[in-house]
Amino acid sequence: MVRRVDSTGKDAKNTRTPPDQKVDIVSTETLCAAADFARQCQGLGCGTILADPPWQFSNRTGKMAPEHKRLNRYATLTLDEIKTIPVGEACTEQSHLYLWVPNALLQEGLDVMTAWGFQYKTNLVWHKVRKDGGPDGRGVGFYFRNTTELVLFGVRGKLRTLEPGRTQVNIIKSRKREHSRKPDE
Repeated sequence: MVRRVDSTGKDAKNTRTPPDQKVDIVSTETLCAAADFARQCQGLGCGTILADPPWQFSNRTGKMAPEHKRLNRYATLTLDEIKTIPVGEACTEQSHLYLWVPNALLQEGLDVMTAWGFQYKTNLVWHKVRKDGGPDGRGVGFYFRNTTELVLFGVRGKLRTLEPGRTQVNIIKSRKREHSRKPDE
């Protein structure tokens, strides 16, 4: 069984995932994330992991986001805490990782991917749009208004994507919803 957790930390339904199917590990919520992950995924032999860790980073004023009281939506983990989540132990020798990473933490995302035993191959870009299809200009950032978010794709072993995936473009255009909620696509 794998405990699926949404971005608010609420449990979703428990499901059993076959080794060749995706396992949703979304927004790991507590400092005991590594132990919880290991307990929940022990012996599953996952072929694909979709991960959206609760990244911690500070803004130019030194305030930690989203811990800042105005942004207090969920607990976050430090880079070192995220790296200790034993994702590689839950995977088969041939497996894929899809890792959500904020644009400002690209290097940290690559470091996490390496720590988890995956080699970076490429990325997918989520372009957040309004109802009318235009860019959602409400994005935040110190240099540009971020209307995109990255999914880093990594491989363990030499596993390729399925043939239909090889014709898939690497951009997802969909509306932004609640804070931290990712598109269904």
